[in-house]
Amino acid sequence: MGPDKKILNIEEEQLFLIISIGNETIKKISKCKTLGVIIDDKLLWKDRINEISAKVSKGLGLMRRIKTFCNSIRNAIHI
Repeated sequence: MGPDKKILNIEEEQLFLIISIGNETIKKISKCKTLGVIIDDKLLWKDRINEISAKVSKGLGLMRRIKTFCNSIRNAIHI
């Protein structure tokens, strides 16, 4: 049995669909994380890029703090 598609409302050039299999209605979601990749309803990478940027920013901040600490230890040893 294939999915039944019914048009609910057409307004301002937006199409709203109700998709159901049997008696179960499938709900529309705006994004989903699968195998570590965030997929949104427009197939854009914005959320994934933001997630990676946040991780990189945290890593760089940690490296900056470690660099300062390592430099102070190195200077203390060479004195």
